[in-house]
Amino acid sequence: MKKNKRNNNAVLLSEKAYHLIREQIISMKMPAGSQVDERTLEHELSIGRTPIREAIQRLSSERLLDYVQGRGYFVKTISLQDIKDIFESMMVLERTAVYFACKRIDSQQLKKLYRLHEEHQKATLNNDYLNIIYKNGEIHRAIYEAAKNLYLLPLLKSLQDQSMRMGYIVHSKEAHPTDLDEYNKKAVNDHYLIIKCFEDEDDKKAIEVMTDHINRFYVRVCLYMGPKASPASIFLKT
Repeated sequence: MKKNKRNNNAVLLSEKAYHLIREQIISMKMPAGSQVDERTLEHELSIGRTPIREAIQRLSSERLLDYVQGRGYFVKTISLQDIKDIFESMMVLERTAVYFACKRIDSQQLKKLYRLHEEHQKATLNNDYLNIIYKNGEIHRAIYEAAKNLYLLPLLKSLQDQSMRMGYIVHSKEAHPTDLDEYNKKAVNDHYLIIKCFEDEDDKKAIEVMTDHINRFYVRVCLYMGPKASPASIFLKT
């Protein structure tokens, strides 16, 4: 019994370390390209070395960290090629997710999406940018779960982690454009329209809205990255 309790505690600590480190990566408290210092994390998080190492390995498998032989783990940078690859993958998989969600979503999942939509809208009205990013991520993850495909789910969750990092970057003070509020309002409306499509079982409209939603985010990231990341090659328009 005591052994099981110790094992459960170890799992909980590893999970806690994972979420705390992941939050630091997404919020850029651990900047892209920075080295992961296990001792510093152990001190900051008040968590032992083993759970931290387990969390780091998990984050590496999810491509938020890179391992360099002989040097250790580093926060993954996002290159122009990464942006292209991420958005191509998101476009295909997110459209697929809303299609299946239209067919398979249940009443409890629909209620959850409406609740998350309200929370996202509230964060937008309060200009709570970090919460905007997290609530946006929760909505997309709820859509993935509503698609009810166990092979699609981990792929989409991995992409969402990268998406949240880019979301934080384009919401940062350095990148704060004058039309940010309008952009966030459109994102809130997109989510509402997609949820309504689920209610109406309108998969074609859901795919159309998700396509525009991702394209708008893609243009946003390209504008932040500068002229080298031209948004001219928008793909999969409906």
